[in-house]
Amino acid sequence: PMIAFSHGYALLFFGRLLEGISGGLIGVVVPLYLAECLAASERGKGTAVFQWLPVSSMVFAALIGIYFSYHVAAVARTGDASALFAYKDHAWRNLFWVALPPGILFVFGCLLVTESPRWLFKRGKKQQAHAALLRSRTVQQAVVEIEEMEESQRKASTRTSAGEKIQESLLRRKYMVPFVLACLVLFCTQTTGINSIIGYNTSILLQGGLSDLHAHWGYVVFTSMNFLLTIVGMALVDRKGRKFLLILGTSGIIVSLLGVGILFLRTEKVSLDTRAQVQAMITPSQ
Repeated sequence: PMIAFSHGYALLFFGRLLEGISGGLIGVVVPLYLAECLAASERGKGTAVFQWLPVSSMVFAALIGIYFSYHVAAVARTGDASALFAYKDHAWRNLFWVALPPGILFVFGCLLVTESPRWLFKRGKKQQAHAALLRSRTVQQAVVEIEEMEESQRKASTRTSAGEKIQESLLRRKYMVPFVLACLVLFCTQTTGINSIIGYNTSILLQGGLSDLHAHWGYVVFTSMNFLLTIVGMALVDRKGRKFLLILGTSGIIVSLLGVGILFLRTEKVSLDTRAQVQAMITPSQ
């Protein structure tokens, strides 16, 4: 049994690791691809749509979770502990299976898209780059952008003839400062716990004292708010600018984390350790 458990644990671990690697690659490639394929006036909305799709899928996943949560509550009311354990063991596996069709659809969708026009142009495939531009631009816009790429290429070739000089140019202040600031913003965004709160929202609510069903409903509300505010961000990103939304979103994070932290701190101050008493009440059938 221990060997089987270790084998199953290893499969789950490496599966989650592969999922994380895949998500990281997609998170970098898709915004970059959209920025290179969309016109300058549409890039803000395009990358916002990319953010909107994951949050919409979170709402969908939360609704599936609440579906199973209702069934778990129904089985729990029977009072049969073994049936409850068996259904829970079956339910979490079904959640994994539900995620498979969107993944397959995503793979087939990737086969239908063209390469980035700038990537094609950089490798000397100007005709293919022009054809890729025509999928999202008019003929005139495609011609103008091809000419811009050619002009950038000419300027780059006249500025330097050695690879070392190009590498030095990337280390200049005007490139490094925005790069470092972008990395700091991403680092601070992650340390606020956005991914951990999304991933463990239900567990946090369960540990906060809510029932399984109410905790899952809390996750539905949480993801729905995330979904709706992403739509608001999509509508404002090109109108109000990125800096305004970044400041507004960061301020909201600070206020919400402080509020939740104070709430949990006040609750924990009046909590009592009743583990021994609860364990004494548990019967063999539970």
